[in-house]
Amino acid sequence: MIDFRYHVVSIVAVFLALTVGLVIGASILSKGLADSLRGSLAQSNSQIKSQQEQINELKGEVEQRDKYISATAAGLVAHQLDAGCVAVVQIAGADADAYGTMATLLQKQSGASICSETTINTSFTADGSRQQLTALLTRHTPAGQTLAGTTVQQQAARLLGEALTAAQQGSTAPAHPSTSPSSTPTTAPSTAVGAKTNASPGAGAGSGTPLAGSTAAMTPADALETLQDFQKDGMITMTVPPTAWGPANLTYLAAPSGTGTDAQNQTYLALAQALRAGGALPVVGGSGQSADKGGLISAVIADSVSVHDIPTVDNTDSPMGQVASVFCLAELLQGGGTSVAGHYGTGVDNDGLVPPNLAGLG
Repeated sequence: MIDFRYHVVSIVAVFLALTVGLVIGASILSKGLADSLRGSLAQSNSQIKSQQEQINELKGEVEQRDKYISATAAGLVAHQLDAGCVAVVQIAGADADAYGTMATLLQKQSGASICSETTINTSFTADGSRQQLTALLTRHTPAGQTLAGTTVQQQAARLLGEALTAAQQGSTAPAHPSTSPSSTPTTAPSTAVGAKTNASPGAGAGSGTPLAGSTAAMTPADALETLQDFQKDGMITMTVPPTAWGPANLTYLAAPSGTGTDAQNQTYLALAQALRAGGALPVVGGSGQSADKGGLISAVIADSVSVHDIPTVDNTDSPMGQVASVFCLAELLQGGGTSVAGHYGTGVDNDGLVPPNLAGLG
């Protein structure tokens, strides 16, 4: 007869066999899995090393390209803008180094004169500025004129753009000054305020058609007073007053290098459109996130009107982008703003790195 002890021994033997099997199986599996993981890790490390070598090689090529373009930039852009008087507008948040390089490239190497230099301060698009901007609109909008825009900031941006171009309509200063503009913020000459002119809306090289919906044009004297009040209220800073060298026929608009709200971008778009309407044809240059969703260049390209009217360059922190910006301005100068705007830089949907017809690539 099989007693209870036999059953106990049998059960213990079964569990012991299971335990030994699990231990042996786990050991074999762990070794195989470890070998597989070590192989995958070695392969990944090899791929990473190969890709890092490729990245370093590409970085080296880019650095060499930028060095070459920097060394030849003066020759590339020489005399491109001899007939250009550029209103330079820097929006708060723009890349300061890229902006400074562009200003030098425009004035000292391309042959252009800087006929005004203005910074749009952060207060312009701040929520707390609506009351001040409303007061400026009430005080300075020409009688009978209607400024387009769904917000106070957009209407104020159009008024500012009109003032920047209208202030220079009566100027007869030389197109190429012999001295550099002052680097100290200043206001427009007070002696010009109150001066009257009979210039019509279409008079002067820097003028254009009045803004959409307008029935009256701003006089140069009123425009200067408008700009002074925008500066007094902290909305803008004028480094070079707009009557210093002559009427603007071009604008370089330096975009913020980061992203902004849709309301902010629409305000800056309104400014660019007003400058174009006033005859100072704009190019928007930016870097960093300016071409990403929420950036100003992205907003230009997304706008059904601006995409055809306002050229953009999204890599102005590089020598290539800086040269491309000059080429874009030269293209506007030659075509009088009648050609379809191009969009250049490193963005996915751009038209290339530089305008091919002026870069000798087309």
